[in-house]
Amino acid sequence: MIRVFGRFGCHYTKKLRNYLHDNDISYQYYQLNEDFSREEFYELYPDHRTFPLVKVDDKYIGGCDDYIEMHSGKPTASEGDYCEIS
Repeated sequence: MIRVFGRFGCHYTKKLRNYLHDNDISYQYYQLNEDFSREEFYELYPDHRTFPLVKVDDKYIGGCDDYIEMHSGKPTASEGDYCEIS
């Protein structure tokens, strides 16, 4: 099970969701301020301060490019793959 935690307006969250959709990959999506609060996120993931956060079978994977590289086996071209939690 893939779980993605993101926030509205984050282009890396959108990039990841588009990748998952384009590759017919099922996932659960949780959005900041709709499905969880900033405080709840910090409580669950105290060391993670950016979006998106990707977990596969409850194992922390990282962000957008981390997941795409893991899934595709190819490095991504972009530097950084997250948006600040703000």
